[in-house]
Amino acid sequence: MNKELKSKILKDLKQSGFPLQVETAAYLQGQGWKVDEDLLYVDEESDKERSVDIHALKVDYTYASKTPKRITPGNENKLIAHLVIECKKSTKPWIFFDNGKVRWPIIPSTILTSKYDDFNNLMFEELETYGLKEHRYKNAKFHKSFYQAIFKGDEEGRENKMDDTKIRGGLYQATKASRYLKQRYGVGEYSFHLFHPVVVLEGELCSASVGKPLKTGGYSVKIKAADIIHVVFNRLVSVDPSEKAGFFEEEQVVDIVRASAFRKYLRLVEKDNKALHGAWTKFHNSSRRVKPLIKVMK
Repeated sequence: MNKELKSKILKDLKQSGFPLQVETAAYLQGQGWKVDEDLLYVDEESDKERSVDIHALKVDYTYASKTPKRITPGNENKLIAHLVIECKKSTKPWIFFDNGKVRWPIIPSTILTSKYDDFNNLMFEELETYGLKEHRYKNAKFHKSFYQAIFKGDEEGRENKMDDTKIRGGLYQATKASRYLKQRYGVGEYSFHLFHPVVVLEGELCSASVGKPLKTGGYSVKIKAADIIHVVFNRLVSVDPSEKAGFFEEEQVVDIVRASAFRKYLRLVEKDNKALHGAWTKFHNSSRRVKPLIKVMK
């Protein structure tokens, strides 16, 4: 291989998100996660095979002995956590506006799956009954609209144009792969799964707020750097895939994480998961279970 070609390959490689993927996967493995890279899945819309950068899985048996009934091997009380990750690199800042809203203060049903809807659909207020005091989505400020900054005279020659392809692609790939995996993992009497779609970004991440109207016209906008942003969006889903009518809005939350904050994020996720696992155990051990105030469609 000549030096010029080698130099071009290395330059192109450094500009991609692949080195970030390798680094992220290696760190997860070091923390006890089982990691698969470039996992193939079937896109439910196009019916074509696609790949997601990282699928990491970790099983927590902390509360395995805290069940009152005798259980068979393999059906222990356990939490199976999944991180479904897309790695992106951008020289342009990613900006998300904090205009996201959730319909109910719950953990989205697209993330949690277990045998019991009575637990899956509990609101945070109800989960407190079983000891869940904190969670990163409880009282969180959610984001929705997004924008990738493009500067006049940049190297790509685009002036004052928005290019959100990379952001949108990361969000969609992570959520589609999460849904695919969720459909293929079964749940037992005492086990439950959590699927966390995540986009890890090597670049600048910003949170923006639109304020009051200005006398001179337009609106005031405040912007600040962020390490972790929770993005919520809705997707129309048919109640019955064979039906053309009967749609409802499926709510999805994706965590956007700066690469430099990924270790902090992983600690936060594992803390939340362990707290939820404890609440799940108390729910099963309770003789008088709280019935969910709402019924979330699936």
